[in-house]
Amino acid sequence: MTSFLNRQFWTPVLALSGSLLLVSGLFLLFDLKSHVVENIHQWVSVIFVAACAVHLVLNRKPLLKAIGSRAVTSTLLAVVALAVLIMAFSDFQAGHRHRYGERNKNSHEILRY
Repeated sequence: MTSFLNRQFWTPVLALSGSLLLVSGLFLLFDLKSHVVENIHQWVSVIFVAACAVHLVLNRKPLLKAIGSRAVTSTLLAVVALAVLIMAFSDFQAGHRHRYGERNKNSHEILRY
């Protein structure tokens, strides 16, 4: 029986959930939406994040060794800084736009509270 705390279990889970997330995301991107696709995308994303977290824990020693190098550390800091800048200058008040550009009537009410 495969143990839940080894790489042989979590690597395929991570690969499979990432692949399903990619396919369901493409369906959503090209407006092939259904409740089934949206539910699959949401639940598989939860599984993917959990598998990523376990993968990081199981590979913490090689990861910490790699982060110790100056090139990786500076690249990681640049990516984090770019992500923070994108979030800081995003227009959160714009609301979600539907297919034909009309604004979601509830989005501005939700963000106001």
